[in-house]
Amino acid sequence: MNPAVAAAVFPVIFPGELPHKTMFASLVMATRGRPFAVWVGATAAFAVHVVIATTVGVLLTDILPHRAVEVAVALTFFAGACSGSSTRTLSGSSPRSCSPSWGVTPVGPR
Repeated sequence: MNPAVAAAVFPVIFPGELPHKTMFASLVMATRGRPFAVWVGATAAFAVHVVIATTVGVLLTDILPHRAVEVAVALTFFAGACSGSSTRTLSGSSPRSCSPSWGVTPVGPR
């Protein structure tokens, strides 16, 4: 294991995962049961999730060209941003449009 890679990945992943729904589920479960057992279960589940994601990522980068992986990742993130911005807000207001801010016009009917 390369400590430099771990040191670079941790500050990127930690803030994004901290307010995640898994944290809230673990918090609620710990208040109703044994906190150590909840911690062990949540840690084991997350470890399995990370192993699967890392294994698939390594396999994809071995099979596909680097540029294809970059494009697929970019499209996946853009699709996630679009789906997150196209839902109605809690106040019931209209959804925001999913037009990129860099001036690219989406193709197809709206």
